[in-house]
Amino acid sequence: MSFDLDATLKEMAAAARATIRGQSKQAGEALRRVLDDQKDALRQITAARIAGEIDEEELQRQLANTRLVFEAGLSMVRAVSKASIQKALDAAFDVLARAIGRAVAG
Repeated sequence: MSFDLDATLKEMAAAARATIRGQSKQAGEALRRVLDDQKDALRQITAARIAGEIDEEELQRQLANTRLVFEAGLSMVRAVSKASIQKALDAAFDVLARAIGRAVAG
């Protein structure tokens, strides 16, 4: 199975936006910026996992680091609570994990 990062990023954004809907227009914009900024990193991480260059444990470590970057970007928006940020991150990274899993399974 091929992996479409652009489609996955759109799904991640939609999942995260659904959790912070109504809180702040700036939150949605911050989310888009962070996704755009981290696109290359996510592309490298997912490509390495799909190619078998890294195992699941390393994937999770790298995604945890990337998640911290996402959290920092969203934390810049004062109107979004810490709990909302965590829910948005959980939703976005759940989408990513499922997409990678499908691609690895072939």
